[in-house]
Amino acid sequence: MLTMLFVCLLLTGPASACNLGMHEWERALMIDFALPGPIFPAAEINIISDRFSPHDIKTFNWTADSFANLFWVFLTRKLTTESWPTAQAWLFTPSHELDNCCG
Repeated sequence: MLTMLFVCLLLTGPASACNLGMHEWERALMIDFALPGPIFPAAEINIISDRFSPHDIKTFNWTADSFANLFWVFLTRKLTTESWPTAQAWLFTPSHELDNCCG
């Protein structure tokens, strides 16, 4: 499965995404992958681009219980459409350290 995902990543180019909450979707097929976090941060990047401007944000603190949960986000962020959020610094911050880093 990991090899197939890696091959797909090598063969694809940048893609754009939309905020899935703005559409009414009907499920055609459901495949359940046990993933601890997102693979592509495409929807998140679009939401950031819509709600903020480049001078508002210098770095992004992505949080999870461990870095392994966000490994694919950090690895695949450059595969999305080039925009200002992908050029910003992305930092991993463990969930239990949020009070110390951003407060």
